[in-house]
Amino acid sequence: MMRSRLASHWRDEGGAVLVVFALMLAILSGIVALSYDFGRAAATQSEMQSFADNVALAAAGELDGGADALTRAQAAAEQLIADSQTYGEGPGALGAEDFVLTFYAVRPDASGEIDATTTPEAAKYVSVRVADRAVTPIFGAVYAALSGNDAGRDRAGAHAVAGFTRYACNVTPLMICAPGADFDIGASVGRSLDLHLAADVGQLAPGALAPLDPVADLIGMDGLCAGLDGVGLDICMIAAEGDKPVCLADDGVTVRDSLLSVSLDASLNIPFDIFDGPATDLVNDALYPAASNVLSAFEPLLGQCLTGTNVSLSGAAGLPLDDCQAGGTCGLLGDGDWSAGRDVYVDVNYGGTDPYPTATTRFGYFQAELAAELAGETPDGSSGGSSGGLGGLLGGVGGIVDDVLDLVVGPQCTSAVSEDPARRVMVAAVVDCGANGVSAGSAGVPVLGFAEVFLMTPVGLDGTDGVAVEIVGQVGPDPSQNVTDAVLRDVVRLYD
Repeated sequence: MMRSRLASHWRDEGGAVLVVFALMLAILSGIVALSYDFGRAAATQSEMQSFADNVALAAAGELDGGADALTRAQAAAEQLIADSQTYGEGPGALGAEDFVLTFYAVRPDASGEIDATTTPEAAKYVSVRVADRAVTPIFGAVYAALSGNDAGRDRAGAHAVAGFTRYACNVTPLMICAPGADFDIGASVGRSLDLHLAADVGQLAPGALAPLDPVADLIGMDGLCAGLDGVGLDICMIAAEGDKPVCLADDGVTVRDSLLSVSLDASLNIPFDIFDGPATDLVNDALYPAASNVLSAFEPLLGQCLTGTNVSLSGAAGLPLDDCQAGGTCGLLGDGDWSAGRDVYVDVNYGGTDPYPTATTRFGYFQAELAAELAGETPDGSSGGSSGGLGGLLGGVGGIVDDVLDLVVGPQCTSAVSEDPARRVMVAAVVDCGANGVSAGSAGVPVLGFAEVFLMTPVGLDGTDGVAVEIVGQVGPDPSQNVTDAVLRDVVRLYD
């Protein structure tokens, strides 16, 4: 009987589950313990990464190219951002003493081989490195104590890279090669630039005017140029009147692969009432009006529409380059003195009496002419006759300067006429082509600034590729201070 009971207990497996349960409980407890320790380390890492990201964004927001950009960036990082960490050793607060800033002109890569910059005008990117904090494991320490091993410590640090990009929007997708490495747009207002159309071959020289590929994602194809492509889209983005669907980034523009594929001369001549080549069918199109004043030294040989093959010299004078450029004593950039050329302009067009002596620049003179035109006044201050509006001083289509000379200055070819004095003003990115080795297809070319330039004369009618312009301003953050409707958009973003 006793033997039977012993055999029965021997065969009974009912308590075996306790062993399995005990083993599983030990394993689950270990997993929970490890998860808790890993969670503490991960939480600390997340807190410190959030701190690094916020510091980077705050600092990058000040990298606008100003002379005090680095000072402002450092102050923003130190004073605007405060955070905390929960499980790392040391103080819970995270502040200025916990990170190091490094500034770069180009985006730093993971290898850290990009040289830092201390030049505020060049700095566009900032790297933030937060000092590591040790995170002591709780359950890991218990296990280490039981096993006689060192518990060790997890370390949590953080690194972030942020950059500042300024986009100029509602601009023409064009680029000007700066006349020199030290070219200052703002300091050159009122000076003339003797530009030339860029060619496909070789590195672009100072003074070249070249087409750009705008930021593809920022072309508003539902707007002004909806449904267009190819040359038609190019002409629209350059010559259409209205808000242009174009944005350019100052940290890098892309030059068109084929510079000659864009008919720059045809596009730039539309405001001068010249509809030639691929722009021929745009005459009378309200989207492509001529400026109210298209006075130049050229007139049609036959009929009313001026083209590259239907052209002759008129009895008028167009706005001149600076005197030093006309005399060959200075280069691509004039000095702002056009007094001798102005005398010729006044003698030929106004019979020797300057009606606008207070206008100091060519664009200012042009604006004075337009103001008198819209007021219906003649140069002597009297009424310009019954035509009024576009039929005053500068006439509308076929208008003349009344009581002075029988001089046709209004559009003759198209019926679409713009009263906007900025109709002959375009916005172009200015780049240092020499320092950056710019040629057709170059990408990531940094921009010195965005210049507003006034087109003084038609392009190509004299048999050259020259483009005479006057610098009238630099696109700034305050739209009310810009001649055109161009706007700047500042974008700050994390890269790493």
